[in-house]
Amino acid sequence: MSSTRVGQLVVACGCAFTLLTLVGTAHADLIDDVSTLVDAFGRSDGLARRLPPQFVVAAEVRRIAVDDARDDGRRCMTLVALAERSLSFTLRAVARDAAPSSQDVARSRAGVAVVTDCSTERRMDGVELVMGRHRGAVELVTVGHDGELSRVDSILPTRALGPVDEQGPATRRLRIAPLTDRVDRAEAVARGEGAKFVWRLPLQADQRGRLAISLRLPAGCHRVAVLADQTAANRAVDVDAEVRLPHAGVPLRTDQSHNADARLDFCTAETEQVELRLRGAGGQVPLVVIAGFWPLPPGLPQGWGDDARAGLAWALHRRVAPIVRQPPILTTLGPAGVTLLPMTVDPGACYLVAVALARGQATAGRLTVTVGADTRYDDARELPRSAAVTFCASPHDDLAKIQVDMRGRAASWLLTAWRLGDVR
Repeated sequence: MSSTRVGQLVVACGCAFTLLTLVGTAHADLIDDVSTLVDAFGRSDGLARRLPPQFVVAAEVRRIAVDDARDDGRRCMTLVALAERSLSFTLRAVARDAAPSSQDVARSRAGVAVVTDCSTERRMDGVELVMGRHRGAVELVTVGHDGELSRVDSILPTRALGPVDEQGPATRRLRIAPLTDRVDRAEAVARGEGAKFVWRLPLQADQRGRLAISLRLPAGCHRVAVLADQTAANRAVDVDAEVRLPHAGVPLRTDQSHNADARLDFCTAETEQVELRLRGAGGQVPLVVIAGFWPLPPGLPQGWGDDARAGLAWALHRRVAPIVRQPPILTTLGPAGVTLLPMTVDPGACYLVAVALARGQATAGRLTVTVGADTRYDDARELPRSAAVTFCASPHDDLAKIQVDMRGRAASWLLTAWRLGDVR
């Protein structure tokens, strides 16, 4: 099939695209890790303070002011930066009227960087974060202490690193499964996750290892997996891909991971013509695109705009939420900032609550639901800014407290709630 014909490819309503990478088990939530760390330091080591979280983009240098914890009479001060395990960044302590030293700098390992200073001749007044190739949230904790501080990986075992190969990563190349095996696995995973349709398209990259095609996708949630034949490449294979609406300034989804495959998951509220672009295939090599399609839940609200509808669909799809078939029992719009909403619930009933950005732009968002002593939350960390939470009321609960935190300028959000059933 020529690239011209592929560029005009029209995908019928039964086909949608999904990107599959081989992802590991989900790690503990970042905020839970920070809370555990602060509690542990406070109980055994000294005075721990959690600073406001920072969202840092790729290659950004962020300077943050901090109070020196030794002002409370402690001998040492430690700065801990905590992020998702996959993020790479550098932490540098900034001292008052003192030149930086090598001890003031730490590179992250498993999403953790730690700098300690026990000098009596200077005081810390800031910290500098230098983000690597990716972007994400970074939490900061300062600890004033006298004795040796507990290791982060002893408090958070999920942050411990496994054995290191003594030969080093540069002495041998990791083997990747053959293309046919990876294609079969990608299709099987999509079907196992409930895709209504799964379809494959063999293609070929150009001499620069690039490809661009136009795809017409129906309303629903999609997965586009791009898999390259590493054995046919004339150089290293690191496929980066993005899918975007024509003339849109921001892609619907991007994948810039270090992998011979790329994966793009997203949802559309209407039938859309999208552009799939990729690079890094290592030359004029065979490619396979695996497409998966999940229809929109029939219970999504109508009349609130495509952005909100697609955002709600993404929140439910990402969280593998129960399929909602009836209209929501609650639908409301809200402004940027922090908003508290009460919701009457039936004792013993279960509910699904979702929020999505309806208009404007937001840098971050969070949905929190509290029922009795139970609090649950979901962060809207990526575009589109949306989140979803399920909960069940106890036999004694008749009220749920919903908090929406959407940070942005001139932004508004749509919140919906569905009743799912009763606890048995």
